Amino acid sequence: MKKKIFFLNYYLFAIIILFFSCKEDSSVIMTPDGGEIYNFEIFKLNPENSFSYQENDFSSGESARLYLGSDNLNQNLYLYIKINKNLFFDNPLCTDENLLNINSIDLKLPALTDFADLNENLLDSSNINFFNLESTPDNYVKAYKLNTNINFSDEDNSSIHQGSFLDLDNLDSNTQLPVNISNIFDYISIDLRGYLISDYSLSNSQYDCTSLNYDECLCSSFENEQCVVLNDECYWNNPSNEQTGNFCFNKQSSILELAIEDFCNGTADDLDIVVEFNNSNLTTKVIELFSTNNSNIYNSPYLYIKYEVNSSTQEYINRFSIESIQSDYFNSSNFFSNETSESDLYGTIIGLDPSIVNLVNLDNENNLDCSIDDCLNIESGTIIEENFNDVIFEYVVDLNDEILNSFDEVNFYFNNVNFVFQDLDPNLDNWNDCGSDGDCMVIDEDGSQNNSIYDLGENLENNLSWDYEDTNNNNEFDYLYDVFETFDDFGLDSCKDQDEAGNNICDPENSLFNDQGTENNNIWDQSEEGYDGDGLCEKGECENFYDLGFDLVDDSYESGCFNSENIYGLSIDPAFNLTYEEIFNNFVSQNNQDVKLDTYTNEFNQTICGELHWELNCQTCSLNDPNGDNYSIDPNQDDYNLELNPQGKENNFLWDYEDLDNNQEFNIEFDSYEYFLDYGIDGIPDLYENYNLNIDDDNYDIVNNPSGTENNRKWDYIDLNGNNQFDIDYDLYEPFFDYGVDQLLSYQEDGFNSNGKQNNLIYDYFNDDLRENFDDYGLDQCMDILEIGSENCCDDSSCDNSNLDLNNDNYIIDPNNDNYDSSSNPSGTENNGLLDWIDGNEDGVWSSYDEGEKWYDYGFDHTENTEETNYYANLANLTLGSNLYSLSIESNEYSPESDNLIEFSQPSFSIDDQLALWISSIERIADKKYKIKVNVYSLLEVKAFQFQLKHIPFSSEIDIVDNQTLYIFPYEFNDDNNNLFPESTEIVENGSKYIVDATLYNLPEFCENNECNQNNVYNSEKINLCYAYGIKSSLDFTNDNYSLDSFINNHSNSNISNEFSNLILYFDKTENSNHYVKNESEILFEFLNQEQSNYEVFDYISNQMVTESMDSIKINVGSLIQKYINNDYVYDGIKISLSSEDFNFNNLSIIYDENDTRYNPRLEIFYSE
Repeated sequence: MKKKIFFLNYYLFAIIILFFSCKEDSSVIMTPDGGEIYNFEIFKLNPENSFSYQENDFSSGESARLYLGSDNLNQNLYLYIKINKNLFFDNPLCTDENLLNINSIDLKLPALTDFADLNENLLDSSNINFFNLESTPDNYVKAYKLNTNINFSDEDNSSIHQGSFLDLDNLDSNTQLPVNISNIFDYISIDLRGYLISDYSLSNSQYDCTSLNYDECLCSSFENEQCVVLNDECYWNNPSNEQTGNFCFNKQSSILELAIEDFCNGTADDLDIVVEFNNSNLTTKVIELFSTNNSNIYNSPYLYIKYEVNSSTQEYINRFSIESIQSDYFNSSNFFSNETSESDLYGTIIGLDPSIVNLVNLDNENNLDCSIDDCLNIESGTIIEENFNDVIFEYVVDLNDEILNSFDEVNFYFNNVNFVFQDLDPNLDNWNDCGSDGDCMVIDEDGSQNNSIYDLGENLENNLSWDYEDTNNNNEFDYLYDVFETFDDFGLDSCKDQDEAGNNICDPENSLFNDQGTENNNIWDQSEEGYDGDGLCEKGECENFYDLGFDLVDDSYESGCFNSENIYGLSIDPAFNLTYEEIFNNFVSQNNQDVKLDTYTNEFNQTICGELHWELNCQTCSLNDPNGDNYSIDPNQDDYNLELNPQGKENNFLWDYEDLDNNQEFNIEFDSYEYFLDYGIDGIPDLYENYNLNIDDDNYDIVNNPSGTENNRKWDYIDLNGNNQFDIDYDLYEPFFDYGVDQLLSYQEDGFNSNGKQNNLIYDYFNDDLRENFDDYGLDQCMDILEIGSENCCDDSSCDNSNLDLNNDNYIIDPNNDNYDSSSNPSGTENNGLLDWIDGNEDGVWSSYDEGEKWYDYGFDHTENTEETNYYANLANLTLGSNLYSLSIESNEYSPESDNLIEFSQPSFSIDDQLALWISSIERIADKKYKIKVNVYSLLEVKAFQFQLKHIPFSSEIDIVDNQTLYIFPYEFNDDNNNLFPESTEIVENGSKYIVDATLYNLPEFCENNECNQNNVYNSEKINLCYAYGIKSSLDFTNDNYSLDSFINNHSNSNISNEFSNLILYFDKTENSNHYVKNESEILFEFLNQEQSNYEVFDYISNQMVTESMDSIKINVGSLIQKYINNDYVYDGIKISLSSEDFNFNNLSIIYDENDTRYNPRLEIFYSE
C-alpha cells in the first residue's frame, strides 16, 4: 500500500523527511532547536531468527470457545465436558428439606452459531411427547455419557484436545443422552435427569419402569393400537424410540429425595460427556459454542434445573355469604349487584338509570371512579333525592358454618365508594349573589346578599360584567400581570386578521389575509427547492438580489472609508457620477507620486480613503476593491475543478510546469513550475543519506551517474503501476507542492478574501438593518402594477394594473390595518392587550360585534361550565366515619325475644361533605343469619353510585407445591445476597471451576525447516497464526545498522513514540494460501514473564483486530518496545498469537518473500534521545 503524499507548505520539511525515509531501509535524524534528537528507524524482518512454532503444551481446554462438526482440514471436532461431582454442594437440591420433585436437569450449552438451519426446535426435556421417527429423525447432535470415568490427575493436560484418552470411533458403546436443540435461543440442551436422579434401588412396592419399551413407557393401556390410558408412573427420555431399557424412568416421588445423595455428599463420580455433530446433510458445518473460559460468565455452559418444593401460603375464606340484597327505596331496575363469592367485587352494588346500564361492568371496580377517568356523562333522572336520609339497601348474610368455630366476630367496611351528582359548576365559580363574604349560608350585614347585583367578593362566572384583578396594584388593567376574564383581542372590528377583508370588513370567505405571500414581506424569499447558488435567480426560484455585500455598493462607488458606525465601508455620492478611480486620479494629480492616501475630499465634497486609512481599518482593501468586501478564494484562478476549471493546476494531484521557452521539455531556468524537492526518488537529501554509508548514491552526475535523480534539476518519478503516466496513489516520486505554477496556495495569492460578501453568489443577511438589497416582488419577480395573473408579468413597462395584486402573492397579515404596534400603529386595537369594547346599548354585557371586542363571562378559570372537568357528573364529597362495623358472634341459640339489634350512629359532616354512607344497624334474624341495613344522607341529587360491602376475611396457612428453577454455573462464588445466582462481583478469584470443557481434535503435523513436504500445512518457515492449532510466531527484525536486539540494548534512555512506532503485516490472500478469517480475529502480543517462566499477553496494545476484508494491518507497538527499552521485559523476539475469544480456526497467513520485499513484515520505530 502506497501513501498519498503531497505537501502544503515548506515548514513541513521535517515530516517530509520522516515519510520518505520509509522508502528505504534507512535512518533519519532530526535535531530541533531544543537540542533533543529525534530518530526514525525502519527494521526489516530477519528471516534467520523469525519463525512460526506450535506450542508444546497447547490445550484447547483453555479456549473461550467450543466447536462441533469439522474444521478447515475436514477433521471431526468433538466436545468433551466434565461435570465435577462437587457442583451440587450447597444448593437447594441437597439442602432444601422441603424438596418434593426434581422435574428436569438440563446441561445448557449457549452457542454463537445461528441454529436456524438445524430443523430442530424441541421443548425442554421436562416436556416429553410421543416421537415419530419419520417426522422426527435422530438429532444432528448426539451426546454420550461415558461409561468409564476420566481422571486427568495422571494425564498430560496438553493432550486433552487430542482425545487420546477416548475411543471416538465407538462412542455409541456409551450411554446416549437426550439432546434438544433450540433455534430460537441458540443453545444445545442435554438432558441429565435420568442419570442424576433415577439411579436408585427400587423398593418392592414401587413400579419398575426401567424394563419397559417406548410404547409401554408412555402408555399403560391400548385399544385397537391406540393409547387410551397414559402411563403416569414413567416417562421416556431419549431422542429415539428404538431402544429399550435405560431410557424409561420412574417419575419423581418422595423417595427420590435420596436419589442425588451421592452427588450431594461428594461420593459420586464426575460425569463425563462427549458430544458429536453429524453435519453431512447440513449447510452448517461447524457449531461454535461458548466455553467456561469465556469472559462473560452468563454465556458459559450451565445446569438448568426445574424442581418442586413443599411450601405454604395464606388462604383467605369469607366469614359469610350473601343470601340477598334488597331495597325498599329503589326499583330492581335501578341497581345491579355482584353476588358471586369468587369475584373480587363480591358485595358490590351499582345504582343508576337503567337506560345507561350498558355502561356498567360489574367486574370493573372503576365504573364510576372519576379520579381515574372522566366520569360517565350521566344524563338521566335522579335516583337519590336531595336531603334524602334513610335506608337504601338491606343485605341478608349467612355465616360460614364450615369455619364458624374458628372466629368470634366479623368486621364490615365499605370499599370502592363513589356517588355521582349532576354538577353544573364543577369549578364552583358561578355567581350566586351570596354577598361580599361569598357565603350564602351567612346573611351579610352590608346588604350585599340577594341584592341582584354583583358585589366584590362574590363568584365571577355569569355575573354580567367583565372582571379583572389588579395583581400589580397599578390601578389599571395590565395584560401581562393581572388575572382577568378572557376576551378576543381582535380590535374594534371584532375580527381576527385571518378573517379581515379590508376597510374594517370582517368576511372570512373573502379575506385578504395572506401570511404566505412573498411580495412585500420584507424577507428575501426562495422556493422550497431552494436557491441553487449560481448567482442567478430564475422566476419561481428566488427573488432577485444585489450581490454587493453589506456596503450595498459596487466597487466603482465604494469610498474605502470606515468608521464605528460603518464598519463595512461607506459609498461615494453618485450624484456627480464620479467613480473611486476618477477621484483617486484627481488626488494623484494634485500630489507627489510618492504620497500615500489617507483621506481626500474633492470640490464636490466627495470623500475617499486609501492605503494609510486601510492600515488600521481594512486588511483586504485595494484600489480595485476600496471597501475590501469582494469574495475571492482563488484570485489566480488556478484551482483545479473537474467541471469548472479542468485546466487548473493547484490541487490536481499532478506535478505541473509551463513550457515558457517552447522546447517541449522542462527547463528549470526558464519555465514556470510547481516547486519540488530535488532529493531523488528516495526523498532523502544528502545530509541524511551520508549518515548511512551503505545507501546507494543517487546524486546526478552527467559522467559518473547520469541516471541519478537527486539534483538533476528535474522532477522525477517511477511509474510503478505501468500506466505510462504519473499516479499519485501508486508511484514513487520526488516531493512536490501542488500549489500550481504560481507556487502559492490560494490563501497566499494576492486578493484572497474568503469572508467577502460581494460576488459570493449568496444572499447575505445578518439582521433587517444589515443585509443585501433585493427586489421584494415575490417569487414571480413582478411588482403589482405589472402582474397579469397566473404568476405572469407584463413585459411592457407601460402596463399599469393599479396595484390589484393579480398574482395573489402580496404578504398581507392585517388587511384592516388595526394591529397594534407601538411605533407604526399605536392606535391599533387588535393585540393591544386591552379590552376595546363600547357598551352600545348600556346593558353591561357584550351584545354584538358592533360593540367591539367580545369578552367571555366565564370567571378567572377561562372555562365555561359545560367545559369544566366533570361537568354534569362529578363525585360527591363523602363522609364514611370510622368505616368499621364489628359484629360479635353469639354462641347461644337464636330467640326473637332477645335483643338481636346492634345500631350505629350517622357519621358527622364537615363543611365540605355532601353525602354520608354508613351501616345503621346489624340485626340477628336467625341462627347464623343477619340483616345489615345501609343508610345514606345526601345533601344533593345523586345520579349514580357504587359501593362494596366488604369484611376482613378469615385467613389460614395451607400447604402448596411451589415450582422452582435453579441455575448452576460452573464457577465458585460467594452468595452474598443469598439469591443462589452468581453476580460478577461474587465470583471467587482463582476459585474452583466445576464444569470443564474442551474441543477434541487432532493437531496438524507441524514440521521444522527442511523436513517439510507439500502435505504439511504448517511449518516453521511460513509465518502463520492459528489459535486452534497452537500456531504462534516469533518475529525478529534488523536493519543495516544493527539488529533490533542491539537497538534495544544501545538505547536505554530513549523514549518511544507509540503513535508512530508500528508493526506492519501484510496477509497472503492468494488462491493457494490457507489465510482464513471468519468475522474477525484479534492479534495478541506476548512477553516472557521471567518470574513465572511463562509467556503472558501484553494488554497495552490497541488496533489489533483483523477482519475478513483486510489485506494488511498496522499496529502501534511503541508501548511494547518501550518495555524492552526499559528492561522491564527480556527481548527474545516479538511473539504474536491469536485470541481464543474469536473463531479459533481463523488462520492468518503473513507474507514473507525474500525476492520481493515490498510486503514483508517491517517494524517502524520513532524515538527521541
